[in-house]
Amino acid sequence: MHVDDYAGTQEHFHNVFLKKCKEKFSVSHAGLSEPGSSITFLKKMLVQLDDGISVTPGTDVEKLVESFEEKFGRAKISSVPCDVSIHLEDISHLLTVEGATHFRSIVGSALYLGRDRPDSIFCIKELAGKMSKLTLMALQHLRKLIGYLKGTGNLGVKLCNPTFGYGKWKVSEEAQWVA
Repeated sequence: MHVDDYAGTQEHFHNVFLKKCKEKFSVSHAGLSEPGSSITFLKKMLVQLDDGISVTPGTDVEKLVESFEEKFGRAKISSVPCDVSIHLEDISHLLTVEGATHFRSIVGSALYLGRDRPDSIFCIKELAGKMSKLTLMALQHLRKLIGYLKGTGNLGVKLCNPTFGYGKWKVSEEAQWVA
């Protein structure tokens, strides 16, 4: 059994929930407690900050870059994951069967990474959409994405603590409130 969400007080968690679970199961658990404390969950690293939580992706960017460069050669560091040419008509030659296999494997890993890298998800989505007809141009777009990931490393997302009473106004016919 796996429990990844718990809603309740720390006291209830430790004194009631965890105690009952330990009566029937072998239990391991982790939680964030103070700034600097960290846990890994679903291969992601979560670090408690003073004003929120840092989430670093579980897919190792270095391994993704290494895998690409092993098969397709060096990727030059790029400041953007893709450019407008990703939408141009692609009439370039098809990749070899072996090249297409490696391309799909790398994009598959990138899809997993994309859940935690909003800066790259558009490009990853576009590359995944090209997998039925893999070409040299698609490979160049993948090379650019890999160059961007190479330059940004294991960049994470910071989730800030919410401030009660601040947010976007929500309005309905009956009421309005801050979400």
